[in-house]
Amino acid sequence: HAIGLLDELSSPGDRFFQGPSDLRLTNYNEPSFYWLLPTLTPSTYFLEMNPGISNAPNSRLARDIATSDVLLLSNRFANFSEPNTSTVPGNGDANRVVANNFCVAATTQWYTILLNRKNHLASSRPAASLGRIHAPHCVQSP
Repeated sequence: HAIGLLDELSSPGDRFFQGPSDLRLTNYNEPSFYWLLPTLTPSTYFLEMNPGISNAPNSRLARDIATSDVLLLSNRFANFSEPNTSTVPGNGDANRVVANNFCVAATTQWYTILLNRKNHLASSRPAASLGRIHAPHCVQSP
């Protein structure tokens, strides 16, 4: 279902990122989406989220996400825990970029699809809460 929505909401060549709903955490992400959506271009160096790297204080994740056209954030593994630092919150810059530059276009049981506001206007509908991110809903630009 999420793949169909992504296909519907994106255009070939759009820059795409997939990660957890709370980008301060690195407990899990699903890089298989990059292969399932071959017409989209990965927008970040971090195809896989790793503790202390993608959420490090000097990480480029937030800058990379800012260049994205479409995001797929997942809460599917929000309670996933390993005996390592993947569930210790790291740098929150990426969450702020999402909240300030993206709006919610669609949601499924486990996924939220967000679009960069440069192509969409935020609506007056309430913001969606994604972990620590609060992003407004989108409406198509006129």
